[in-house]
Amino acid sequence: MIQIIGVDCATQEKKIGVSQGYIENDTLTISHVQTCSKQKPAVDTIMEWINESTPTLLAFDAPLGWPNGLREALKLHQAGTYINKEPNHMFKRLTDQRVKENISQTPLEVGANFIARTAHAALILIHTIRNRLAVRYPLGSNHAPLAWSIPLTSKVNIIEVYPAATMRAYGWIKGTEKFEVPPHHSKIQFLKHQGIKFVEDISARTTEHAVDAAICVVAGVDFIRGNAIAPKGSELHQAMAEGWIWVKRKSHT
Repeated sequence: MIQIIGVDCATQEKKIGVSQGYIENDTLTISHVQTCSKQKPAVDTIMEWINESTPTLLAFDAPLGWPNGLREALKLHQAGTYINKEPNHMFKRLTDQRVKENISQTPLEVGANFIARTAHAALILIHTIRNRLAVRYPLGSNHAPLAWSIPLTSKVNIIEVYPAATMRAYGWIKGTEKFEVPPHHSKIQFLKHQGIKFVEDISARTTEHAVDAAICVVAGVDFIRGNAIAPKGSELHQAMAEGWIWVKRKSHT
């Protein structure tokens, strides 16, 4: 059995959604879908769900790195001086290009959009989780690394996902390739259509953040089953620096 925890990231606790699911005998069961708060922050819930006996994959809906071109361009940049790089090289990651090529969904650019603040908050959350794991399991090593393949290399592993892209890959978002937020009811119907076993009811009263966290769990399943788009050959080095969106290859049915 593998546990998957989906995290719909945000800069405020009240907008962070978390969801807990399990894969057992090739069946996904989602046991919890909830929204966080100042009284019960995301890190506390996540740490309650992590246990020593079950391998865990954390699927974060947030960019976990910045474009190489942006780092290179700004390293020695002075205000008012020329930047000799094309905008796409500065603001787009390799994974953004691969997602667009494979499923016609253009991710938000972490180098140019407000999403950078969410990415920053996600990295703080990951850092806190790693620190707590180090306290809980002092004899362990490499707490919660990014995962790049199956089988998982640590008791707790992390990937980056993108719920809107997952829905498009499954055929639930059609039309324009531009970023779009699917209606709340459509997200719920998407989850119910996947044949998931739910311990709790997914209803219209569930917050959008919590539902997005459940879609993160679905994306985590695609990673574990080897159905997600992966970096090829020399792309892995760049992906490890910039981050990589794990999303199912688009269905043509």
